[in-house]
Amino acid sequence: FGYDIGAVSYVLSMLRTPIADVWWTNLDNSHFHQGVIVSAIWLGALVGSHMVFTWLDKKVGRRTIIRLCAYVYIIGDAFNVVSGTILRAVQPAWIGMWCLILGRFTCGLGVGFIMLAVRLLRTWQRCVQLAFVELSCR
Repeated sequence: FGYDIGAVSYVLSMLRTPIADVWWTNLDNSHFHQGVIVSAIWLGALVGSHMVFTWLDKKVGRRTIIRLCAYVYIIGDAFNVVSGTILRAVQPAWIGMWCLILGRFTCGLGVGFIMLAVRLLRTWQRCVQLAFVELSCR
């Protein structure tokens, strides 16, 4: 799980490229927008892990959740790519920025799904009685 931690704030370094006429040139002046872009992935991970732990695990199943998290993560990456390529020179600039925020939130959903679903799958494969003990200790 080191990739998602490293990718959280590195997005600001990637957005500081010296390209003219793109929507992220004014991003250095707005600390609010920088904070929203960086924290969108954590908010998505929080919502995703809550969805898995409360009801998605019982409705869909753990192995299906692992497949679902891959699809959700790919959709989030597609939003991230579109915000930097197709929407690069689109005016108004908020369209590209919110596409990036939506993409990072969706990637966070995938990260939240997988972080909890793999632990649940490993726990339930061992012993049902020790499942809640192991999850509560983490």
